Amino acid sequence: KNSNLIVRLMQFSDNLGGGKIRYLKAYCIYDQIVKNTAQLQKKIKEEMSEFVPDYMIPRKIQFVDEIPITANGKADRKRIQEMY
Repeated sequence: KNSNLIVRLMQFSDNLGGGKIRYLKAYCIYDQIVKNTAQLQKKIKEEMSEFVPDYMIPRKIQFVDEIPITANGKADRKRIQEMY
């Protein structure tokens, strides 16, 4: 609903647990200054719940300035973890 928001979801797996996904974390680029991150995170989760099942809603949402991209146009998971 909000065209000012770009969201990339990343999966974090637990190497000790057989590679199962522990949780989803979203890195969001927002073109405005975020004053109340908790309120915006809640709003994003509420809007996502209209379109996806609960297990697909990220547990953690982090607002970032940029998301590094690989040569193939995908989010660079290693670099984003190093940056943030």
